[in-house]
Amino acid sequence: MILAGIIINTFFMAMTSILQFMADDVQLGSIVIWTFGDLSKTNWSIILIQLMLLSPSCLILLKDGIKFNALDAGDQVAASLGVDVKKFRMQSMLLASFITATVVAFYGIIAFVGLVIPHIVRLLAGNESRYLFTASMVSGAVFLLLSDLLSRNLYHPLVIPVGIITSIVGAPLFVLLLIRGKKRW
Repeated sequence: MILAGIIINTFFMAMTSILQFMADDVQLGSIVIWTFGDLSKTNWSIILIQLMLLSPSCLILLKDGIKFNALDAGDQVAASLGVDVKKFRMQSMLLASFITATVVAFYGIIAFVGLVIPHIVRLLAGNESRYLFTASMVSGAVFLLLSDLLSRNLYHPLVIPVGIITSIVGAPLFVLLLIRGKKRW
């Protein structure tokens, strides 16, 4: 899985580089801002499109919370409870990829929101998937909102792309979570 991710990442980085190489100055600026992650170009039409695309996906995640709980107990336990583990895992990965791709397509690469926030929420809210998913969605939105407010006000009138702020805050938090997890092992 990790090697597949590295290969796909490298391929799409090459595609982005080709676009940058062939772009004029205005297009190049747009590509660079997209790679930073930026919320400033959003509008109500984009939000409506995302609501139509993401709402069903989020509802599916919430509906499948019991299956995620069973899977968390182990493949054998999940299978004994009637979960087709291989199929469910593939569907979940595709759904997560769809959600991520939808957000990234509109706003660019905003790192650490989906990586750090759910781990912090798990520490606070526990492992029940339906609560974890809901709390992660709300907490991720609040974290992104606060990061965006900081990005707009830190060097006003200059707006720092929000992906830079989330990376500056998220990277140290992720390291702390790794250290904490390593101490438990």
